[in-house]
Amino acid sequence: MITGFLPWQPGTVRVVGLNGGKVVCSQETVTPGPAIKLQFDGGLRHVKAEEGYQILLTVRAADGEGHPYFRESGKVRFRTEGPAVILAVDNGDITGNEPYREDHIHMHRGCASVLIVLTGEPGRVSVWADSDGMRSGQITLCVG
Repeated sequence: MITGFLPWQPGTVRVVGLNGGKVVCSQETVTPGPAIKLQFDGGLRHVKAEEGYQILLTVRAADGEGHPYFRESGKVRFRTEGPAVILAVDNGDITGNEPYREDHIHMHRGCASVLIVLTGEPGRVSVWADSDGMRSGQITLCVG
């Protein structure tokens, strides 16, 4: 595994994995433009209305075309509506010292996560992520 940052240049990096001369996997990364919005991984989800059930949701900074922007470190504030509450937040930065039991955290490498816990009641749960200077991200869970 290779880690680090390459100098910014517009374009696309495509990596292809071969096994016996046959393509078995590939990954493509596009150099993003400026971060202008937050977007959650995944889409509409259906979960059982089970009290205490925990769900980890991740939000990422993205450019106007939805390409991830890995250098964003702004503060993200999470909020919920419906039969769920925020339990904790995290950003994956093992050197960070921000508390987990909050509704906000700074992004690390362009992402942050929120852990929500269901109350056990059926309904729709909406989770928003807000950050100054970017469009808010939102995801909806159908709890039933």
